Amino acid sequence: MKDNRYIKKQAKSALSHHSPKPYYVTAAVMLISACISLITSVLIPQGTLAIEEYALAPVFIPQGALAIEQYALAPKAFLGAAAVRYSINIATSWIMAVLMYGFAVYCLKLYRNRSPEFSDLGSGFPRIWKLILLQIAEGAISGIVALPFLAVLLLNLDAAMSANVAILLAVSSCLGVLFGIYFILGLVPAHYVFYDNPEMSVLAVLGESFRLMKGGRWRFLGLILSFIGYFALAGILLLLLFVILADAPYFVKVLLSGAAALIYYPYLHTSVAGFYQARLDARAGLSQNNPPEDETI
Repeated sequence: MKDNRYIKKQAKSALSHHSPKPYYVTAAVMLISACISLITSVLIPQGTLAIEEYALAPVFIPQGALAIEQYALAPKAFLGAAAVRYSINIATSWIMAVLMYGFAVYCLKLYRNRSPEFSDLGSGFPRIWKLILLQIAEGAISGIVALPFLAVLLLNLDAAMSANVAILLAVSSCLGVLFGIYFILGLVPAHYVFYDNPEMSVLAVLGESFRLMKGGRWRFLGLILSFIGYFALAGILLLLLFVILADAPYFVKVLLSGAAALIYYPYLHTSVAGFYQARLDARAGLSQNNPPEDETI
């Protein structure tokens, strides 16, 4: 399989070849995401958040008790607000699922040098129901993986707990982290697999995704960690902007976050698409010195 340096080199070459268009497309993704975030923050009744958090973790979020009192005073109004909240969250999550699928398609076509277009961002709308099912399946897998952490949370670690139980929970939490990494990384190529195989069922896409990542999870982690310098640079820039513009409106801060992410976002996602292509090539038996014709920039 092609090593991560080769993949990043190809990704950088692809970005340079098509520049500045990939950065405009990324900026559009960031802007749409910011608008969705703003709409969600305005439309969702914020009081419902406290009661949901209190229901999940009453020990760690005692201020949620206030929401319980509000619910007792006006249960119908509170439940109505909660219904609105969940409806908005579901709708925006569907829109984001289509948007992120479209961006994944754009980056894959960019890496393959197959004339990526701005319209690729909307390529998921004809397949929206399958994307929704894929999102639900991924969420279910992530939820199952999170069960050990919820168990630790609900057990309410306090001073009275014995040292042996605390150690046991700490060890099980560490194992849960490794277990979670293993399964969640198996989902990485799902969007690319779906794009290349639109006739596949959701379960077949997930199965193929896990098969492609078999033996490649740690290599993929290495690829992500190789961007740590870019993450740090973007974080420092964002921190400086937040200090300078401390009183800026929420929407402006969201836009600043997106602008800081432009430092690494297109490069990172094109490299991830390249990793998927490298896994395909490795399975097809293509060598590093003989890349496929559509991958040459």
